[in-house]
Amino acid sequence: MTARGTWPGAPTVRIEALEATDKVGSTGPYQTTEFARKLWLENENLADDRFEREGGDEDVGILVGMDQMLNIMFNESATTRPCGLRAYTSNLGKVIGGPSQEKTSKQSQTIVKNFANLNDCVAVEKDDQFRSFCEDITRFDDGRYCTPIPWTTDRWRMEINHQMAAGRLRGMLTKLRKSPVDLANYTKEIEQLIANGFVEEADFNYEGLHTYLPHHPVYRTDKATTKIRPVFDGAARSRYGPSLNDVLETGPNLNPDLLSVLMRFRMNRIAWIADI
Repeated sequence: MTARGTWPGAPTVRIEALEATDKVGSTGPYQTTEFARKLWLENENLADDRFEREGGDEDVGILVGMDQMLNIMFNESATTRPCGLRAYTSNLGKVIGGPSQEKTSKQSQTIVKNFANLNDCVAVEKDDQFRSFCEDITRFDDGRYCTPIPWTTDRWRMEINHQMAAGRLRGMLTKLRKSPVDLANYTKEIEQLIANGFVEEADFNYEGLHTYLPHHPVYRTDKATTKIRPVFDGAARSRYGPSLNDVLETGPNLNPDLLSVLMRFRMNRIAWIADI
């Protein structure tokens, strides 16, 4: 018989198998694992396409012997996770196996069903992104403008990395406590950001799309006033998901072309350099 994966362009595989004319058993209800969800979010092709659609019990139709597995499986190391599951590469897609220590997640069970209803995740086509961005610009009563975040269309991949942000916060506080002056100045800068309305206390009960940004101090001994200031790390990634920067539009490259700068620098006898 000939088999192939369910994704476009999947290769065909010729194997010998036994057709189950009598009912051998059923696959049982399919339960999505977090590991499978991570692979799916990373655009990996999965051999069991029930992850992408609703499905219940299905009868076993064919039996494939171990002597045919070399025609299906690749001789590659499996991708492992601490939960105990492994993903093996095959011609039919990623095959997940092994003992699992994961707990069934209601979110993972309904990811496909609720895909189009994800909170705050309005998909925007590439040609309409700029128009959609401009339409969402608002103006406060005090005259200031508020622009929306320039999300990419896959912002739903962002994860709640509270554990990572909290861990970096504890490590930073351990270092700052060794210098009470730096700790006091850093606390003052955070309080100033709150007073200016640039940051606010996080709502831990918020259920919409959100993430947590770790921050760390940057020391500027050459400054006369603020010698320490907080910097928020938008490039911080969680264990599986992307960073905040990964799901934001980067915009055009505003850096001058280095070759053009060097050529202009050599065109005339005297060159002027200015720092804005």
